[in-house]
Amino acid sequence: MAGTTSTDDLITLFAERLAAVAGEAHRVATSEAAAESILAIAGATERTIWISDEVGERAPAVIAALSRCGFDIRTPANPSEVRDQPLGLAIADGAIAETGSVILIEPRIASRSVTLMTETL
Repeated sequence: MAGTTSTDDLITLFAERLAAVAGEAHRVATSEAAAESILAIAGATERTIWISDEVGERAPAVIAALSRCGFDIRTPANPSEVRDQPLGLAIADGAIAETGSVILIEPRIASRSVTLMTETL
């Protein structure tokens, strides 16, 4: 089919556009690789990660892998708990390659605070 763009091309474009606004994209194949990537982003000292409800529901294997890496997994009960916390994790429901943007759907305000108020998401 002429004019189609491959998934790899779209991921590359997304990563380039995200990098242009100081973001980083990491492509991983397994939950363990995802946890290792997050560990590298967190650095040597940060071991608390705030997660949205969606992560707990849709990616339990990632949560288990993060626990094995020594992370303290926390889900906020209210937004004030998350304000200015170093590390958050959410699930994107979609991505826009042309802008390096992601679509996040968080019905609860406490979970939404993870995407809006952590220093690194």
